[in-house]
Amino acid sequence: MASACFVRKSQPLRFTPQGEVLLQLANQVLPQISRALQACNEPQQTRLRIAIECHSCIQWLTPALENFRASWPQVEMDFTSGVTFDPQPALQQGELDLVMTSDILPRSGLHYSPMFDFEVRLVLAPDHPLASKTQITPEDLASETLLIYPVQRSRLDVWRHFLQPAGISPLLKSVDNTLLLIQMVAARMGIAALPHWGGGKR
Repeated sequence: MASACFVRKSQPLRFTPQGEVLLQLANQVLPQISRALQACNEPQQTRLRIAIECHSCIQWLTPALENFRASWPQVEMDFTSGVTFDPQPALQQGELDLVMTSDILPRSGLHYSPMFDFEVRLVLAPDHPLASKTQITPEDLASETLLIYPVQRSRLDVWRHFLQPAGISPLLKSVDNTLLLIQMVAARMGIAALPHWGGGKR
């Protein structure tokens, strides 16, 4: 630049006409640059699409979500019910980001990370005849009404790992939520098999 921008040794500093032009330009551009840099440094709002194949998981998931939100407040979580559809194919197709499941699909190309082990417990009314038994066999449940969540029985751990191998098929009755299911068990309207966090005390 051939022109001077300010008058040398002036007190206070005085700008030449050319300097005034540059000063006005700087006053316009620098705030825009500052805002752009701030936007680049701020975390962007992110949506995490999650499906949970577990009706009773909300009891342990809620505290975990509170901790997650405290660490990553910019992430918005969008929950999709895993009851009415099979979520793992949706995960493969990019419609979901994460699925919480106990089912592992072989040769699916999906990555599975174990979270924790859990125990499925039989939930009975205190005065149920089976409540006094120290060990339950599949045959003990043959004449019982098993209260289940509205999912295919092939997706129930108690069916796949306990009843089906023994060839036992008790009457199944669907119940929409855990609270109602527990109330029906207490009223001797059936029995249930729930993860240990959903079944109360031993």
